[in-house]
Amino acid sequence: MNFRRIQIIFLITFVIIDIMLFSIFNQNMNPQSQDDGSGNSNIIKEMRNDQITLKTPAKNNGTGYYLSGNRNDTFNQEASLLENQTTKFSNHVLQSTFKRPIAMYSSHPEEKLNQLIKSSSFVINGSQYQYNSQLSDSSTVVYVQKAFGSQLYSNFGEIRFKINDDDGDKRLVGYTQTYLTNLTTLREKAQTISEEQALSALYQYNEIPNSSKVEWTSLSYTRYITVKNNYIFIPTWIIAYKTANSSSYQIKCINAFSGSIINDDSVKTTIEDM
Repeated sequence: MNFRRIQIIFLITFVIIDIMLFSIFNQNMNPQSQDDGSGNSNIIKEMRNDQITLKTPAKNNGTGYYLSGNRNDTFNQEASLLENQTTKFSNHVLQSTFKRPIAMYSSHPEEKLNQLIKSSSFVINGSQYQYNSQLSDSSTVVYVQKAFGSQLYSNFGEIRFKINDDDGDKRLVGYTQTYLTNLTTLREKAQTISEEQALSALYQYNEIPNSSKVEWTSLSYTRYITVKNNYIFIPTWIIAYKTANSSSYQIKCINAFSGSIINDDSVKTTIEDM
């Protein structure tokens, strides 16, 4: 296939994506964004009356983009630069095992990892990830891929470091890594709903049970649709709650443009408590 034909294919693909996104954007504009705020405040009161514990949510709107990215095997080509590691690559996932496990003396392993991750011989493109405390626990430290002032919330763009604890002797033994290439914005920045609107929407969809506690929220990017092997991401309110008798968090995703529920199989729906 010659270069000119490749260019034409990419141009056609981009036009198709842009047309679809324009349609989606116009269909999904939510009346909630025009609310004066009193309706959502009343819903938050109803939630508390139903014994749902939560901090006072922010009422300010944010902004975000439609993003496009893809997964390919070029990521694996840089694995030869890694030192002290045995690696294998399968289904767009790099799996690494350290030949000599790395001692982690601190109770906050991210402090050491924040320095190590800057080295190209330690991980590939480490500067493009950031530590995520909400997804991490005592045995797994999670770094997520950055995305235009925010972050991805998807197993398509993360590093999961594995720590073994042998009677207090904590050692970093390996990791798995995924990476989205060619992350680009598809349209100009648009307004997102507030944290208060997102929580109100979740409650109205009956997606949060009574007598539960909202543990944390995060405005990140999750996958929305896939077009011609391109993954389209949108700003999403990630809401984690825990019921009274549960030891794990339940994760729900709210489209931050429209306020609708998002179901994305690249997002973990349950996270064990530390």
